[in-house]
Amino acid sequence: MAVFGAPIPSETRELQERDARTAVACAREMCRRFAQLNDGWQRSGKPTAGLRIGLYSGAMVGCTIGSRQRLEYAVIGDAVNVAARLQALALPDGDEGERGRILIGDTTRALLPVHEPCERVGILRAQGTRRARERVSYSGRLT
Repeated sequence: MAVFGAPIPSETRELQERDARTAVACAREMCRRFAQLNDGWQRSGKPTAGLRIGLYSGAMVGCTIGSRQRLEYAVIGDAVNVAARLQALALPDGDEGERGRILIGDTTRALLPVHEPCERVGILRAQGTRRARERVSYSGRLT
């Protein structure tokens, strides 16, 4: 999991847009490098894997938990849960192949430039969150 805009909150629209663009750029780079790994594995006769990424923007609570021996930064909240649901969502056309797949929620899509390539896929029912019906957008695979 990666978190953008933490531990110092991005309180202005400009900073939130920057965080969304950075998250999308990171996800695209992850897909690009993952595809390279899969290409190498395939050439050497090894099995390949799929990659799913879920991006969602929203409020969350971040804190350091643990002990002096082992501290860990953690985030909780609906935004974290919806991002996890987006990542785990299996689409009917099985698009999480060797090139990877990025799903973004409408809150993140609203922060991106209008020319960002994105194809709507429908409504995710994000059970266990306050936003039980969340619109989902699909950013597509890198080619």
